[in-house]
This record gives sequence, C-alpha cells and structure tokens, in this order.
Amino acid sequence: MIACSPTTHRHVTRRHVLPAGAVIGTATFAAACGTSSQPPSAQPSGLSQEAATVSFLGRGNVTNQQTFDELSKRFMQQNPKVTVEFTPVVQGDFDEKYQVLNSGGTAPDVAFAIVATYKSHIARGVAAPLDELAKRDKSFKEADYDSYWLEALRYKGKLAGMPWDPGMVALHFNRSIFEKAGVKFPDATTPMTWEDTLDVAKRLTKDTGGQADVFGLELWWNHMWWQLPRQMGLADVYQGEEHVLKLDHPIAIDALQWIADLRVKHKVSRPTTGYSGPATDFPTGKLAMFTTGVWDAANNRRNLQDDWDWAPLPQFKGKKRIAVGQASPFILGAASKAKDQAWQLMRFLAGPVGQELALSTGTSQPMLKAQHTAPAFAKLNPPRTPHVVIEETKHAMVPPYGPSYIDIQAVLSKVLAPVYTGEQSARQAITAAAPELKRIMEEAKRRYG
Repeated sequence: MIACSPTTHRHVTRRHVLPAGAVIGTATFAAACGTSSQPPSAQPSGLSQEAATVSFLGRGNVTNQQTFDELSKRFMQQNPKVTVEFTPVVQGDFDEKYQVLNSGGTAPDVAFAIVATYKSHIARGVAAPLDELAKRDKSFKEADYDSYWLEALRYKGKLAGMPWDPGMVALHFNRSIFEKAGVKFPDATTPMTWEDTLDVAKRLTKDTGGQADVFGLELWWNHMWWQLPRQMGLADVYQGEEHVLKLDHPIAIDALQWIADLRVKHKVSRPTTGYSGPATDFPTGKLAMFTTGVWDAANNRRNLQDDWDWAPLPQFKGKKRIAVGQASPFILGAASKAKDQAWQLMRFLAGPVGQELALSTGTSQPMLKAQHTAPAFAKLNPPRTPHVVIEETKHAMVPPYGPSYIDIQAVLSKVLAPVYTGEQSARQAITAAAPELKRIMEEAKRRYG
C-alpha cells in the first residue's frame, strides 16, 4: 500500500490485509494524497453535517480495494466528522455476503454492488433509491454527467445507484493483424455493419492445418443474447424490470442463430468444444476483433504485444444504431442510520476525485463531462482514439438487467451451449426452454411486481 504522510489522515479505515506487492499507480497516489489536478468536490448543501460512521462494503480486484481504501481516507480529510469503515469482500460471493449482512442486521451503509444483480437488492427493499437525497443535495447536478450513466442505474424510474467504473462495449481490434493482412482499419466515427464485420472476420481468420492460428471475431458472449436482437430491431426483447422476455420472437431467434453461426457455420470464432490449438483471446495476439468493454483495456495494454485500437460497436445494415455499456453501482442500505453521510461518500466516489482515480486504473472511461479530456484517460495509449467510447454513449440503450436476470442468464447459458456447437438450432433450444423461462419471469413478477 502506498501511504501518505501519517499527519495527512485523521482517521484510519478498517480493512483486510491486501496481497503484498499490490500497488496503486502514480496518478492514484497523487489524487489520494491531495495532489490531484481535479478540484475538490463541492460540499453538499441541504444534507446533514452531523458526525457519523459510514460502513462501506467493497469488492473487486486488489487495485479496486486499494483505491477504495485511499478514497475513503481522502473523503474523511474533507469531511472530518465522518468516519468511513471500509471492508472489502476478498473471498466468496458478494451478493451472498450482502444478503447475509442484511439478514443479520449489519447491512453496510454503502456497498459496491454487481451491475447484473444489484436491482434484486433494490427490488427486495434492502437497498434504497437515491432520489430524495439527490434532490436535497443542492450541489448535485445530473447535468454534470453524461446522461447515459445515471439512466443506466435507474430501477423503475428511480435512481438506484451511483456509478463507479463506466465502460462502453466497443470493437477492439488488433492493428498488427489488420496490417499484415492488408485490411483497412475500422473507422473511428462510423460503425461497421455486422455484415461487413463478418466478411472482415473471414479474411482475418487464419487456418494453417485444421486448427485456426488466428480467429477473426469474438463477442461479449454472455450478453449478446439480448444486445443483438435489440440491434436487429427487437428493442424490447428483454425488459428485466417489467419481467418481459421475447426470445421466442422471430427476430430474437434469428439473432441467436446469427451469433451461433459465427462458430458453427462461419468458423470465425473459437468453437466451444473440439479445439486444441493455442489460446486465442485478445491479449495473446491470436484474435483479430473482440466486442468487449473498456474494462478490458488495461489487460490489453499489459499483455498484448501487438498494436491495437477500438472502434464503434458494429450495427446491422439499415437498423437503428444501438450501443451499450455498463457501470457497477454504489448502493445505499435501506436500513442505514447515516443516509446523508453515506450519500456524500457515494457522491465523492462518483465525483471528480473518485473518477480520476478510476480512470487512472485504465479500466473505465469518463462519465463526468468535465473529464472527457482528462489526462488520466486521454494519455492512455493504446487506443489511439479514446473519444470513440465517449461518443458511443450518445447511441446507447441501457442494459436490461432486472431482479430475475441472474436466473435467466443461468438458464440461457445452459440451453444455448448446444446451439453454439451446432447440435441444436436456436429455435429448437428456445422452444424447449420456453416453459422454464416463462416460469422465472412469472415468479419474478409475483415477487417484485
């Protein structure tokens, strides 16, 4: 842990010991020790300034944990009446831990939740909406943020969390593979069509003896079952909050089959079985294109020896442009006795100082308009075109996560497996799974309304 001068901190946070050798980058240290180029957050008005202790449950990798620990200290410097008790979940399932704490009456005031599952906590009433606090906080301006990131964290129209690590899904591509094949790079302003992307993927897939040495395209597989139908024209294929699922719609069936055919028919994506060749993920240099989020950028910079860049998410020809991204939320405990102070901590984490540190880790993008050109983000190279993911938010449709999402995802991961190997068609698989999917949605509607 890089530490500031002992005289800097009034309080110390409570935390588990982090693995030896784990460090925060220079930019992180600078911001945590008060040398950030960003101005301090405005002091909230209209909120309680009384002394309080705020418990903060974190999760994630070592860098996340260290960053949260340092930010908690920085927050206490600016708010000396508030003590933050930060505890990371270093082992086990976060949602399980959160539920156990709630059941035992020791729920945290603030928790760094999982984007795909946090709405179940809101729906069950153990986490609380933030609208009242946001309204009373006269210094909070939604207009300071790219609107997508707050909209993506609403549940039934109410602000359910504050974002931490925003990232759009883009087309990451290996420039070195493109150059060797003499293929033109994707444009940084206009998305390729999926039809053209497939043609390029075929050209870039390299097979030298029965096993592909380079695959042309991989997708954000676990999520494309709802994103591709939306791009094909079925925008309401899945509405998690409203308990609507239309995977048996002809457009959804076509989209699922299109995804499977990348592996089964076109063979531009690595098969799920029967492949014994070298590792083909993007950081190994054995993959030409990968639709993934900004969160993978740091890993690419660290491990990929080739040059790379990113471009807008491809779209289907003649269809409305629909991009997508997500951000993990900080959520507020419904039983908190220090809601005002907890909100202030959440605002600090999602504010200029907290987000500068988030950007410095290389796994997120700016969500505050004032940070669009922040050096902590813009200086990271690759990519050459960091603005791509900021522009993508203008075309983005929020993820359809709802309280039943994790159950739906588990079923689909199972039933789509034989589709991805060619053993079943998408229509066969979804027809067989329809009763189970319907049961999950109906149960969720009865439970959550």
